[in-house]
Amino acid sequence: MPYDFSTWDRNCLEEQVTPLAGNVTGTVPSWLRGSYILDGPGRMTFGESEFNHIFDGSALLQKFTFEETGVTFASRFLQSYAYTSNMEHQQIVVSEFGTTGKSVAKGKLGK
Repeated sequence: MPYDFSTWDRNCLEEQVTPLAGNVTGTVPSWLRGSYILDGPGRMTFGESEFNHIFDGSALLQKFTFEETGVTFASRFLQSYAYTSNMEHQQIVVSEFGTTGKSVAKGKLGK
């Protein structure tokens, strides 16, 4: 069966700050306790701007916590300079690997 690349073509616009209880099918091993943090692409758009390459998207940290009572999920965007600048301007203003940011400079030098 070929690999499904569609998971890389997603766009997450919201964080899940408050942990959500997961629906577990089967059983979680009794020895499995702690957190698993996954870092990957998350937000691929800001306003009408869209990143051109999968490496350019703003990082989304996803946390799965395994406890005696079950599994929870939470996610947060990495608060990088690029992410916070793009959020402030609601467009891509910081250039990345395959995407050139739009200039938001003011005055004669910004033209």
